[in-house]
Amino acid sequence: MFVTIDKRELPEWLGKGVAEVFSNRLGLLIRDYWDEEARSRLVATTLANRDKWLQFGGKLNYSALGNALYGFRANQDIDEYHASARQSDQMMATLFPDLERSMVDPFQNLVAPAAVRKRKGFCGPGIVIQNEASEHYPHFDVNEGLGEVYHRFPMGEILFTMVGMLQKPPGGGRLFLWDQTYEPTKDYLQQVKVDASQPDFELDYPEGSLAILNGMKLHEIEASRGQRITVNCHFMRRADDTWSYWF
Repeated sequence: MFVTIDKRELPEWLGKGVAEVFSNRLGLLIRDYWDEEARSRLVATTLANRDKWLQFGGKLNYSALGNALYGFRANQDIDEYHASARQSDQMMATLFPDLERSMVDPFQNLVAPAAVRKRKGFCGPGIVIQNEASEHYPHFDVNEGLGEVYHRFPMGEILFTMVGMLQKPPGGGRLFLWDQTYEPTKDYLQQVKVDASQPDFELDYPEGSLAILNGMKLHEIEASRGQRITVNCHFMRRADDTWSYWF
């Protein structure tokens, strides 16, 4: 239900498309996507810029370097997210010159020749920092803007999330997944009522790996025992069969 490949195998997946790649799969894991030197550099830059971290309290209790849409949304500050999007992206491009491209390229490889563009008015990939205080619960990556494609494409082929594991916590931090696809006609809260101790699949990301997950499948991050640092990005199918990305 989850396929693992090496980075050098990516060209073999060129243009296969999400329908083929994710048929009967919950995700795709690319091992050693960042080598140890590159991974360590990303972590060091993140830690050296702690003064730029955004703190999201409430039910989230995590930090981000770069704007994180769901953090602003949870704090009812969507307008500020959009207003500061350009500034956030400029900061991220200065700190991590190649990070956005490295997150977009693997997904572009899968859906080629379809166009992949940043979602207008939104931010590019961001860094997420979690620890013991961070809250976790089963959820779907349902974001605004999906209504236009709910009836155009199969539900399992419209939203994908990329997660790069930059620093594993000393314990916990795995990804739990259920083979359960979001249904927009049903109550959201009823759909996330599952036995969190019995996922269909558990992914223990190796450091330096990059996972492409089906965001419309139910999933949860295991509580971390220590600091967990990831880089994240969402990809949404558009009505014209192109793709947009944001975080």
